[in-house]
Amino acid sequence: MIRSLREALGLTQAELGERLGVTNITVYRWEAGMVGPNAGAVKQLEKLRRAAGRRGVVIPAA
Repeated sequence: MIRSLREALGLTQAELGERLGVTNITVYRWEAGMVGPNAGAVKQLEKLRRAAGRRGVVIPAA
């Protein structure tokens, strides 16, 4: 879901990380399934997903 959201928004791992206050390495680890995002990041990701949906951005299923 994270990679799909990031790609649908046209963001790099570094750009998404900057928006969420984490490094690009952290985003890579989330996308690779090495670790999961913390509760705060999950909330921020959900806000991004909802905002993207309101703008008509199609987010493909992971």
